[in-house]
Amino acid sequence: MNQELQQSDRIQVTIVGGYLGAGKTTLINHLLRNANGKRLAVLVNEFGKLPIDGDLIESIEGEVINVVGGCICCSYGESMISGLMDLTDIKPSFDCVVIEASGVAIPGSIATTVQLLDGFSLNGIITIADCDTLLDFVEDPYLSDTIKTQFAHSDITIVNKTDLANEETHTAVIDWLSQNYPTTQLIETCRTIVPPEIALDLGNDSGQRELFQSNDSHASAFTSTSVQLENAMDIERLAEALASKALGLIRVKGFMKSGDGTIKSLQTVGRRWEIKPVQKQVPCHMVLIGMKSNWNPQSLQSLIAKFVV
Repeated sequence: MNQELQQSDRIQVTIVGGYLGAGKTTLINHLLRNANGKRLAVLVNEFGKLPIDGDLIESIEGEVINVVGGCICCSYGESMISGLMDLTDIKPSFDCVVIEASGVAIPGSIATTVQLLDGFSLNGIITIADCDTLLDFVEDPYLSDTIKTQFAHSDITIVNKTDLANEETHTAVIDWLSQNYPTTQLIETCRTIVPPEIALDLGNDSGQRELFQSNDSHASAFTSTSVQLENAMDIERLAEALASKALGLIRVKGFMKSGDGTIKSLQTVGRRWEIKPVQKQVPCHMVLIGMKSNWNPQSLQSLIAKFVV
């Protein structure tokens, strides 16, 4: 996804997929609860299947739930395109839209539609896997093809409910996903507790946003670092390096000077990356998110320095 976009103010769209019961609703409630000041809109195909936590709801107007912090949740029924375009009429505009795909939907098809719409930009596809039941589902002759296709389109796969699976099943699931989808970033959780920046755009232009903090042990497995970028960069080669599976980064966003002196944004989601022109003056810096288990900020600094021009 390295094509430069001509429009810098598009609404970011994240697609959340996964088979029924994997944990999509839990993740979306978590994102709404930790939007960190962002205006977030959630679109769900069948309204009644996405119960928003009661303490988040400010009001319900028809098929729109108004959520604390300026967020909304609404049904798009049979027309996702109409639902998205309706959001462009709401001011102030939203920072990010999360589309909750039905359990049998193909997220890649939804992503194709999003990329054809003016005013929107694909942020990434997140697929959730139920660690305890996944291997049974992929052997089911009626479900197998759909579920495998869902994972094939995923940028980040959240392996959820790891606390419910025994060690043998847990290991088998990770091995199966790693072997069949080697370019997809895997994250293991119990209750889809991840820093919201992984699913949403990384935040404001100042680079001062702090990662979500939680007492949950899985949330504490993530870490981040911010790097100031004073020099012009070979942005395309840097993007490719940061998206390498060997590096193990989950999410990156930055603003930097290109070789011709213009400012561009770079973001990665799993193995996918995007470069866009920036029409305003912003501080040049980059935020990187990964797992503490293999975090090496000095190595990252050295890697980034190789792409100074």
